Formats: sequence, C-alpha cells, structure tokens
Amino acid sequence: MINLNNKNFIFNIILLLFALCVVNIYISILKKDDLFPFIISIWILFCSYILRYKQKKILSATAGIIYVALITVAHLISYVFPEIFDEYSFISIIYITLLCASLFFIFYGLYKDFKSR
Repeated sequence: MINLNNKNFIFNIILLLFALCVVNIYISILKKDDLFPFIISIWILFCSYILRYKQKKILSATAGIIYVALITVAHLISYVFPEIFDEYSFISIIYITLLCASLFFIFYGLYKDFKSR
C-alpha cells in the first residue's frame, strides 16, 4: 500500500510533474502552442508544495497535484496521439469533466483545510 503521508513520495511526484511540465513547455515552444496551462500548472505545483510542507494542508495540496497530473498527462497524450482529442469528442468531454471535478476538489480542499484552522 502506498503511504501518501510519506514526504519523499509526494515530493518525488511533485518533482516528476514539474519535469513533465518543463517537457510540455519545451514541446509547446517548438510547436508554437499556448503556454498558459503549463505556467498555471507550475504555479499550482508550487502552491501545492507550500500548502503541503509549510502549511500542513494535505487535502488541497493533493487536489492540486491531481489537477496538474490531469493536465500534464492529457497534453502528453495529445502530443503522442493527436487524433484522439480531434476525432473522439467523448474523450474531450471526459477530460473537461475531470478537470472541472478536480477544480472543485481544489476549492473544496482549500475550504476544508482552512476551515479546520
């Protein structure tokens, strides 16, 4: 069983997602795509790190990590298999639904973490 309270495990996930965001930024620069989602992803990762290790707010930090993971993995899949998001609209709908749910989870986590203060 994976222990999510292990600091090294969560920190390694944050570093891995940061590296994937940097790769996505590099690919976006080469393709001249929009960089906004990746800049926001790096900002959310930074905030998740601060919330998790400095403020001890676990729920909202985990939600931020999940959100960045969704964005990063979806963009990497769209680079490797570009026809998936173009031809299959239900995959785009599922992706948008997951992003909305994870955004709600971020706000809910922030509410619960700072309410318990």
